[in-house]
Amino acid sequence: MTQAQMMSLIVHPGDPDRKLVPQHYETAAWLAGMVPEVFREITRRDPEVLLRSDVATANVQDRATLVEMLLKRCDEEQTLLHWDWGNYKRYRKLAHPTLTDQLRPYLCDSTKSPIARQVAIDIVGACELQTLQNDLADVALDPAQPLRVRVDATSAVARIGDENTKGRLKPLVTGETGDDPEDQLKGYGLQAVWPKHFTVEELFAALTLPKRRNFIGAYKLFLQEDLALHLQPADLPIALR
Repeated sequence: MTQAQMMSLIVHPGDPDRKLVPQHYETAAWLAGMVPEVFREITRRDPEVLLRSDVATANVQDRATLVEMLLKRCDEEQTLLHWDWGNYKRYRKLAHPTLTDQLRPYLCDSTKSPIARQVAIDIVGACELQTLQNDLADVALDPAQPLRVRVDATSAVARIGDENTKGRLKPLVTGETGDDPEDQLKGYGLQAVWPKHFTVEELFAALTLPKRRNFIGAYKLFLQEDLALHLQPADLPIALR
C-alpha cells in the first residue's frame, strides 16, 4: 500500500486537522515502527502517538524532529502530555546526541508555556541528562519562575543531579526562595540534600508541620520514608528532642 492509503486507515475522516483516530493509536504506533514514511507523517500530525512506538529504532534526525514537534505542540496547544505517567517512562526512548541543545531553551526561557517546560524537564529526567542539572537547579531556585515548573525542576535534580548540584538546593529547605504552599519544594529539596548536605541538627531545625495536612506530596513522603532511613544511632538523642 502507498503511504496515503495507510494513513487513510488511521486518520479520522471528519477531522479538519486530520488527526489520528484515538482507537487506532496502538496500531498507528506499530505501523510507524515499520514504515519510516508513516513515522514522519504521524510526527507532523499527532507526535505524542509515537511515544507508544519503538522510537529508539528511529534514526537520530527522526527522534530530534519528534522532540521538536512534541515540545512545539505543548507550547502552542497546551497539550497535557505532562500528566500521563506512561509518557514519562517512554521519554527515555527520545535520547539522541543533540537532545541537550534542544531542551535547554525550554528550561531557561520563561516565555515558553509552563506545560512545555514541564515536559522538557520530564525528558531531562527520563534521559538522565546531567548536562542540564545546573540549568534545572537555576530554575528551582528562582522565585520568579512558575511554581509548578520549579517543583518539577527540583524533583529532577533530586533524582539525577550529582552531589554538588543537589547541595545547591539547601535554600529550598529553609524557605529562602519564595512561596511553597504545599511544601513540594521543601520535600524534593530535602530528598536532594539529606543526608549528604544537611547535618542532623540542621534537618530537625528545618522540619515543620505540613502546610496542608491532607496533602500527600514530596514533604510528607520524606517525613514518612526518607528521614528515618538515613538516621544514625548517634543522631537519636537529637531526633528524640
